[in-house]
Amino acid sequence: MQKYKKGFTLVELMITMALLAILATVAIPSFQNSIYRKHSETAGYEMASLVRLARSEALVRASEVRICDVAKLTTDNECPDDGNSWNGDVAVVAKKQGAATFETLAVVQGLSVINATSTNLGDTIILDLQGRTKTRAFKLCDKKNIACRDFTITPRGRTHVEKHVVATTP
Repeated sequence: MQKYKKGFTLVELMITMALLAILATVAIPSFQNSIYRKHSETAGYEMASLVRLARSEALVRASEVRICDVAKLTTDNECPDDGNSWNGDVAVVAKKQGAATFETLAVVQGLSVINATSTNLGDTIILDLQGRTKTRAFKLCDKKNIACRDFTITPRGRTHVEKHVVATTP
């Protein structure tokens, strides 16, 4: 009688490795796209959180509050409304009582993985002393523009974050 050795043959190991390689080539791109979708989704929720902070500060301080790209802050922390995109960190600044200068309330650095493009009215969000603003719309996309979210602010300072839908032509 012949005793069988325990273990796998070389052919069985090669077939297993080939199957794992095929599964990996299918799963990795899908996983990367999932990460890009989460980046844009998180950016939308962070922007909504910043708007809520700015709105509450505008009401409490009874002064103007702005949200803008940190790179656009002037020496007195003013945010000029002179562009239509954010490609860096985002700041919330409030006008000091009785002064023409602004003070920084918050800076969010995590949005630097996102391209934010304003689809109307410039890129600085300005809330008046009653927490109101002009309707603003932004498209928040990951750096590779794979996944995008539509971010809208109503005149009353309410925010909406939705999945960006690309219009198709028939």
